[in-house]
Amino acid sequence: MKVNFDYGHISSCVIQGLTYLYGVTSDQRYLDFCHYVTTRYAQKDTVPIVVTEERSSGYPFKETTPNVKHMEFEYNLTALCELYRYTGENKWLVSCRNLYDGYYAPLLGSMVFHGFFTPPAGVKVPPTWHATLETCDLNGINRWLIEMARLTGETEYLDALEWLLYNVYLPRDLPDGTVSPYGDIDDQTAVLGIAKSVTDDIYHCCWNSVLLGHSYLPSWCYFIAPDGILVNLYEPSTLDTEVDGVKVRLAQTTKYPLEGLVDIAVEPERSIAFTMYLRIPGWCKTAKVLVNGTSEVGARPDAGSLVRLPRQWNKHDRVSLVMEMPATVVTCEYAGGSKLARVERGPLILCVTEKLNPGVRLESIVAFEESDGLLKLDPVDSGVFRGEAVTVVQTDGGPFRKAVPVVLTPYADAGTHGSYRVEFVADGNPVGFGGRCAYRIQ
Repeated sequence: MKVNFDYGHISSCVIQGLTYLYGVTSDQRYLDFCHYVTTRYAQKDTVPIVVTEERSSGYPFKETTPNVKHMEFEYNLTALCELYRYTGENKWLVSCRNLYDGYYAPLLGSMVFHGFFTPPAGVKVPPTWHATLETCDLNGINRWLIEMARLTGETEYLDALEWLLYNVYLPRDLPDGTVSPYGDIDDQTAVLGIAKSVTDDIYHCCWNSVLLGHSYLPSWCYFIAPDGILVNLYEPSTLDTEVDGVKVRLAQTTKYPLEGLVDIAVEPERSIAFTMYLRIPGWCKTAKVLVNGTSEVGARPDAGSLVRLPRQWNKHDRVSLVMEMPATVVTCEYAGGSKLARVERGPLILCVTEKLNPGVRLESIVAFEESDGLLKLDPVDSGVFRGEAVTVVQTDGGPFRKAVPVVLTPYADAGTHGSYRVEFVADGNPVGFGGRCAYRIQ
């Protein structure tokens, strides 16, 4: 099975369909062919996957990691999950864990701006380059993350899903057609963080994948657990389902992700016992759970966990999840030793836009004022916050640092506000960086 295109991503993704056929028919021939295809992994000119039962602390294909980014590759990973589900062979799940821990997880933070690529040595500041993460890729990754969560019960995959949905998927809906740098980037513009060419291809690759991705979202808000219901995504929504033959409705009221309060009305057809699970996001360090206005005894809302609420549920019961949403400055280190910082609040990345900050030169911003590791932000409007940034102004006496008030808004809204700034030089010194890291030019 030697292939010379895309490292075999396309031809080998036939195993996803074969796994489903095996699941429906139990025909051993389908499973045998899946085994054959996967034995070709990790060989020369084939898909760079190592199928192994040994846990690995690092991704084993350092020199070929840019090739692990095709939609078909993520379909292959979903197929490995299916093979594990049908056969119980541990190597399929271990291989997926190795790829997530060694490749995907380290890139989640920078994937928002730069896709799958980290800048090469010598490029101090990378461009904001949506085009390196294709929309079809994003759908494939999200579906794979769901399968990993289902198989392992671990919330880190659901946290990754939430992060990608709010900070990568939603920005694909930006109405500003010039938001996505696309095309060749020369050395000089790469150093300055400015794209050489820009087109209206904000989806990059498969436009139909946007509609396909939207169709998945409702089914990812809730999951049916063996003993109850798991609330995964916090969105204004309603779930109608059955638990042990009894009709149950859950109705969410929330302004999440802009606010941390989630109210869930529980309306069973009649009194019934089941467990409700609430996902506490990994970013949430402080939270509390109340049932009918009273703190739930025994509920431990730790970051990156599932809170269990086993009880007899009655009509008009209400569950409240209250999550504190402090703003923080997060630093990311890139190749070549450059360090860039971004502002996060809850599950959202925030940015400074030209329209909301008419008196501020975006390229002069080098830092934000913090206290005890937190950034003080005051809400101005829904999704709009006021804080304080540090700018560098050139004077006759040299660079002068000055604190100025700034208004921040979610990165997903950036394209509606003209030019924007979303990453900043972490050491507070713009010299040599052009002051334009992750800064889109109109």
